[in-house]
Amino acid sequence: MDNSFERLNIETTQNIDIEYKIAGVGDRILAHIIDILVLFTYLIIIAFTIKDTYPPLWILVGVYIPFIFYHFLCELFLDGQSIGKKARKIKVIKVDGSRPSVIDYFSRWLLGLFEITLTSGVVALITILVSKKSQRIGDMIGKTSVVKLEKELKLEDTIYINTDGNYVPVFSQARYLTDNDANIIREVLAKNNTDQLTYQLIDATNKLKNIYLKKLNINSDLSPVEFLTTLLSDYNHLSGRV
Repeated sequence: MDNSFERLNIETTQNIDIEYKIAGVGDRILAHIIDILVLFTYLIIIAFTIKDTYPPLWILVGVYIPFIFYHFLCELFLDGQSIGKKARKIKVIKVDGSRPSVIDYFSRWLLGLFEITLTSGVVALITILVSKKSQRIGDMIGKTSVVKLEKELKLEDTIYINTDGNYVPVFSQARYLTDNDANIIREVLAKNNTDQLTYQLIDATNKLKNIYLKKLNINSDLSPVEFLTTLLSDYNHLSGRV
């Protein structure tokens, strides 16, 4: 059974629904196999590096920490992805639309020791297959899920839009946006750039424009996409992210 065509609807704090494609079991298994190969390669390199030597304990501890905490550290510093997940273009996200916390990533890693490592993945596989949101226990505890990215993430797909030094902000009120606001706007704009322009997406885009017109006390005749694109560019410029 493969859940790759099931969808996960996330309602953000602004009451905007964003739809993601849930990562299939096949993608998750292949990502895990890639991660195992990465870790195996790492161990081989370490074995040859310290061969016939007797390094101090603190060096051994430092060497094996990345191995033990690989998944936790990768997801924490690579925005919800390990090397295997990047290769399969899947990612860990929160089901409420917020950014996963350190605790969320840590709980996924900790429960993964039982679900995946100690049970050869059997427990994780069963819970993913029976869960409505394709979650393993670690996901349920952390309120996360693994989704398929529609396309490869690039600079323009992040909340950071590059603006030159001569850029003149259109809406000075954009300075009052938060990173979470910017991320929601980016997600909606990214969906508008795909070939899957649904009535639900059009409605969400219009609704999001109206939310920020009211929240920031702005009057604008720009189309929803043009307005949100401009607002995001203004936010990045005004917050110094150029």
